[in-house]
Amino acid sequence: MAVMEAPSPPGQGPQAVAEARAAELAAFRRWKVTEEVRLKDYPDVRPIPLIWRGTNRMDGSRKERICARGDLLEGDPNIQTMAPTATLAALRVLLAEKMRRRWDMVVVDISTAFLQGKALSRVILAWPPHEANVREGWVWRLIQPVPGIPEAGKLWNEKVDEVMRGGGYVRSKVDAAVYTGREFIAVLHVDDFAAVGTPATIKKFRTMLNVKFLVGKVQVGLPLRFLAMDISEDRDGMRVDQAEYVREMADWAVAVRGRLARAGVDHTERLEGKACTMMEQATGMTRYLATVSRPDMAYAASRMAAGVKGTVRELWWALGVMAKLVRQPLTLPIGRQTGPRHVVAYTDAAWANVDGVYSQMGCFIIIEQQDGLLVPVLWESRKMTRIARSSLAAETQALVHGVDRALWIQRLIEEMTGEALPVVMRVDCKNLADAVATGKMVQERRLRVDIEAIRADQEAGRISLEWVPAARQLADELTKTRWPTKLRAMMETGRVPVAG
Repeated sequence: MAVMEAPSPPGQGPQAVAEARAAELAAFRRWKVTEEVRLKDYPDVRPIPLIWRGTNRMDGSRKERICARGDLLEGDPNIQTMAPTATLAALRVLLAEKMRRRWDMVVVDISTAFLQGKALSRVILAWPPHEANVREGWVWRLIQPVPGIPEAGKLWNEKVDEVMRGGGYVRSKVDAAVYTGREFIAVLHVDDFAAVGTPATIKKFRTMLNVKFLVGKVQVGLPLRFLAMDISEDRDGMRVDQAEYVREMADWAVAVRGRLARAGVDHTERLEGKACTMMEQATGMTRYLATVSRPDMAYAASRMAAGVKGTVRELWWALGVMAKLVRQPLTLPIGRQTGPRHVVAYTDAAWANVDGVYSQMGCFIIIEQQDGLLVPVLWESRKMTRIARSSLAAETQALVHGVDRALWIQRLIEEMTGEALPVVMRVDCKNLADAVATGKMVQERRLRVDIEAIRADQEAGRISLEWVPAARQLADELTKTRWPTKLRAMMETGRVPVAG
């Protein structure tokens, strides 16, 4: 099938590449990342290759990194590799708190972060790049972790945790990449910090980072860019925008769709080879956009994932969705909330609408103010792993999942802000609301257990359950194929849609 990938951006010249590699080697020397050793002194250790990975920055400069082929290392069951990174929900709570308290905000990038992590605890030898001019018969022994080493992320995270705790900050128990202090909150995404607080607490934080690490780019105040998101302020609060990524995504989809049309490909053909790769690319791009800033695309991303091994018809549909939805300019609202708030979780399910067997669930969690001004915190659209035998069973499974997620969000907000917000669950299924309210028995035993679990949470005061009409059910468009009118209205107005 004649399908071509979109062309990559033009590379830099040889001189720019050489200068970028020289800068990387200088960083290795600065942080004492390696030491030269004789290969014959380590007869039982096999050196692994080091490779250059280069990227073109948005400012036109070149970035070169030395990465290790860590996949060639012999497995060690005692080596821990888990390295937490902040959830997007935590970032949205941070942004909401910045607006509510009118705090300052700063984004700090740590240069060559992995090289500044804790030292390796095992012997790893590597073949040095020829630019290092290492003597024949000698190799590098890695002292500090480099990208590609399995435990590199964890060692960097342990260093960060040591520095943050030493500075008096407290690590979250529900999101290990979140730190709080007096009038201060920070989240860590790999090597990027986003922090909000008073001018004094922000100054203290920046001073600490400058002392402990080599700091790169620093952005102070709005607007700013974090994780490919453009964050700006408007009359009602903040807006999170990914317009640049959206344009690239739409252009790619239109180009590939045009190529398919010109090739006259049979839409009943199975996806294989380059076509399958294209479907995976479309799914990955859509899922990323839907997860970060576009809940109106969450259902489309879920359906694309199910069609990766389908036919060309699924690819054609996916490209059409990408071209149509992303060209509609939308940004994610972060409302400036000043009054009483509560956590609201909308849950919904579409029974047996996936392959005629499985059901699709949707969950949308917000922080809502009494006047309807909201902060979207978390949204999901996914196929249920358990087959539901009825519409009531599907709605109940979605609600059970939503309760778990909502209580986690409540705890996260409490740790980050010190405020325990009440949790309200909203469903549009009257049978489910009645079953929970009255304790009416149902025949299916597993379903009965789920309903009793929800009743127990409600009686204990952990949640309250409300029925809402379908016109106000934000999770409805996370479960079925339809134009996401309610979600788009919510994003445009920053408020919960009102039933017409």
